[in-house]
Amino acid sequence: MKHPFSNEEEYSIDDRWNSEDFISLNELWTEKYKIEEISQTLDKSLFSTIKTIAWKQSPKLSDAVDATDIGSIKELVTQIYLSDYPDLVDSEITIKERTKAINKIKVEKNKKLDNFNRIISSIEDIQTNKELSGLEQIVQALYYQNESISNTNPKDIRERLIWISALSNLLSDLEFTVFFSVFPANGGPKLTYSDASKEIGLPTYKVSVAARNCLKKYTSWINSIGKKVEDYSGWIILTKDTYLSMGFKNRNFELPSVEINYENLPQKIRPLEEFEFTKTAIDRFNKAGFFCIGDFQNTSYEELRLNHSIPSHDASNIFNIYQNLSNEI
Repeated sequence: MKHPFSNEEEYSIDDRWNSEDFISLNELWTEKYKIEEISQTLDKSLFSTIKTIAWKQSPKLSDAVDATDIGSIKELVTQIYLSDYPDLVDSEITIKERTKAINKIKVEKNKKLDNFNRIISSIEDIQTNKELSGLEQIVQALYYQNESISNTNPKDIRERLIWISALSNLLSDLEFTVFFSVFPANGGPKLTYSDASKEIGLPTYKVSVAARNCLKKYTSWINSIGKKVEDYSGWIILTKDTYLSMGFKNRNFELPSVEINYENLPQKIRPLEEFEFTKTAIDRFNKAGFFCIGDFQNTSYEELRLNHSIPSHDASNIFNIYQNLSNEI
């Protein structure tokens, strides 16, 4: 399945520095230019400029913070220093304050991962879901969670299946095949990972890993865009058959056919696979609970580095990408 953003390259980040840049940086820093002025003069991102100043000029944190009058830049300088240049941090108070903040972030991180595990556990509970079809189980887990949908209006369930079908465009071909084998697109009962394995010819462990990863992705996308009709209506186009099915009152549900207005597809659900990260990097982001660009909202560079142990190169790249996309998210 072709990802809808595959041909877009406008957000690729190229902040490489050459020898001339380093010479110019040295001159501008020596002449006491502000960080934002250096960034604009050399046509580099603020993030890259701060990191290069710390690397090449090695000022103490207090001096780097004094090199700007803008609060958000002071905050970014502090994040970068504490994450990547702790030897240049000359304030014991700053370290204590950040330690408290990081411990608070860890609590939020654990809540996010607990939510993934709760959804997966609920959908794998055979006793709880034996009366529901596979598709109904997905709807209940993703949109209703602790609330039973046994008596929910069929129209509401069909509406959410439309959203699930639309979001399936962001899955890979393999993920789509696995997910809608375990949760049959024809409305049949949920298959065990073992039975789905026999049906599609993949090892059981690969089926279980892919299906659980799809559930995490769906959770991530829905958390990013919301659960209201208006969150989906601007970019989903119903086919004639799907439109007609919305009036059906029976409880026989199939995965509806929909079309996508790719120009209106929210940037916040853009998958990490659309960017130039290695599989190892994507796996590391996924393990930390990041599946789409919207997951990085309210996530600091410091959190990526210290809480999630994301390597500096990957954390820098995703931070730059998010900053470039932030006006559209």
